Amino acid sequence: MISHLRRICEDLSTEPDFERAMQLFAINACYSGQVSRLYVGRFHQDLKLKAIAKFEFGTSEQLVRAYEENLIPKIFEKIIQSNSVHLVPHDRQYRLLFKESVGFEESEHWKTSFLIPLLPNFLAVLTTRNEVKESPNILDYFNSLRAVLQLFLMTKSRSVQLLGYDRKRETNELVGSKLTERQDLILILIQQRLTNLIIAQRLGYSESLIRQETIAIYKKLGVNGRRDLNNTEND
Repeated sequence: MISHLRRICEDLSTEPDFERAMQLFAINACYSGQVSRLYVGRFHQDLKLKAIAKFEFGTSEQLVRAYEENLIPKIFEKIIQSNSVHLVPHDRQYRLLFKESVGFEESEHWKTSFLIPLLPNFLAVLTTRNEVKESPNILDYFNSLRAVLQLFLMTKSRSVQLLGYDRKRETNELVGSKLTERQDLILILIQQRLTNLIIAQRLGYSESLIRQETIAIYKKLGVNGRRDLNNTEND
């Protein structure tokens, strides 16, 4: 767990781009090594929740709106003033609440959510792909993540307008072609020197799908493969 915290701290302290920093946080937050889903939002003056960062929600804005407008206020209702992380298992009760709030069933990929109160009016939900049982060590770890994320938001708010942050995905600097969210994630893992098989295992996809996505990434970036990609990074 300490090694994960160290890596997260290094990522957040060195990554200048806010959106990419949140992606790295979601990739490394769970000590199991699997990628998590992340939502970070802020309550505005009209008490409506608005995302300042979201990851692994796919491309459905309707899903995100239902998630932040209907589900999150219900599950955060009792702990919004808390100073501690709260673990929510995706049991039958949670899944019924999710379907009632969002309109369809939660994906079987997601097993446990951690509700993370942050700065005044800010909150986060980190959802893992593995079932996590509550214990003092587990809560200590995720409360440490909370402290790191809170410090990052306090620091970043001086240079990024988090109070109204709603930036569209930027155009990739190498060629100008936009990567999908999944391709962005796969690219980050490729840059960490992971093989297609390991990436597939971490993301819960087939190796053939990862292979197809890497081909699409190389085409969009205008490179022939991993070697060219690494050489481009080092230029």
